[in-house]
Amino acid sequence: MYPYINENENLFLSIIEKANGDLNKITDIIYQTGRVIDDISIIKIYYKNN
Repeated sequence: MYPYINENENLFLSIIEKANGDLNKITDIIYQTGRVIDDISIIKIYYKNN
């Protein structure tokens, strides 16, 4: 088993803020933050007001 799993529920939100919502930057920051022990699935949803 892995010795450490981050249980900080705010970590992902802070990464999104740091990356300004850019999906590629989010992924980069996640891999820089620590060891990834599961898959990553991220989608971007936005609302375009016409």
